[in-house]
Amino acid sequence: MTEESVEFFGAPLGEPVRLIPYDASWPQEFEQHRKRLADALGAVALRIEHIGSTSVPGLPAKPVIDILVSVPDLKDEDAYRPSLEDLGLPLCVRTPERRFFRVRDGGRDVHVHVVVRGGEEERRHLLFPAYLRAFPERRKAYARLKEELAEEFRIDRTRYTEKKAPFIEETVRLAEAAGLEVG
Repeated sequence: MTEESVEFFGAPLGEPVRLIPYDASWPQEFEQHRKRLADALGAVALRIEHIGSTSVPGLPAKPVIDILVSVPDLKDEDAYRPSLEDLGLPLCVRTPERRFFRVRDGGRDVHVHVVVRGGEEERRHLLFPAYLRAFPERRKAYARLKEELAEEFRIDRTRYTEKKAPFIEETVRLAEAAGLEVG
């Protein structure tokens, strides 16, 4: 595998795109998963954060709890992969910047994005929802975009995700320009 390569494991995300209104129970669901992850990973998990649309109050979302786990060394999969797999989270995607684990937990998808602590991928994943939480007009614009794309690409999750990318990247740039801090 070269540094630029991407490896996929198991079936791709082939489900339809389905958005639902924000659910105030999502932070509590995340907290339950955070505790399980912290217990399983111990000191290797330097940071565990709720990311993605379910972490932004008022934002419609796919019913997916996205979780960012920051580790000291992404390449040292032996330090975290067995623990995640023991929790029923199989590795689905490996890129040079992150490892992606996914499970359906009681009808709700849980996505765990493992990244290196202090890296660009961690920063991006934290800045985007932080900016949406801080700037309601940007959150509303993203909600409109998501709804339009969900209608247009309702059976193509890959295209739905690709079409959101320019908005996400622009929002990260806005967050940087605003001096938003994510720790």
